[in-house]
Amino acid sequence: MKKEDIPFNMEYSIDLTLRERPEDNSSMLQGVTFLREKLLEETDDTICAGLLTMIGSYERILLELSESENTLLEAIEKYKSVGKKAQALGAKLRLAVTHQWKKEFDKADNIFTTAITKLENTEEPKLLHYLEFAYQHYAKSLFDQQRNDIALENFVAVLELRLASGDMKLIEDTKNCIEITKQAIKERE
Repeated sequence: MKKEDIPFNMEYSIDLTLRERPEDNSSMLQGVTFLREKLLEETDDTICAGLLTMIGSYERILLELSESENTLLEAIEKYKSVGKKAQALGAKLRLAVTHQWKKEFDKADNIFTTAITKLENTEEPKLLHYLEFAYQHYAKSLFDQQRNDIALENFVAVLELRLASGDMKLIEDTKNCIEITKQAIKERE
């Protein structure tokens, strides 16, 4: 299922803390309920894992952090049970973001840096997406820890990857993160 298939507003924006905020909190909550209902109807474990990953991500955005962690752990296990290693990695990276939001930076950064190390030499397009995601969100975690110089280095690294991939929305997101991080560095000086 794609976000576009959910009959509720699941859109979000990035605030000055580099965190996602729902455009419409109650609509996103309804969307999570909708996804949970679809999950109950589904029998295919791969599709269930995908739904769980979406639910866990939206729960994080809604600040339901414990629920997000549990949901994403369930998604990871389902992906592993059907041999979907790349998708399990994607869910694990989303779990790292939840850890970051819970201020569990050691857990989050360990997942991000391990993924970056494993993925740096990949040429598989699907895995390159995860490398971009890992760099971007590791940088956000560093920003959250006020380690802005290192965060900026990582945002620049992901921008280079994203420029090569050509996804304008992701490129703009990263450019926005770079500007916010530069401003934070400037304010600190």
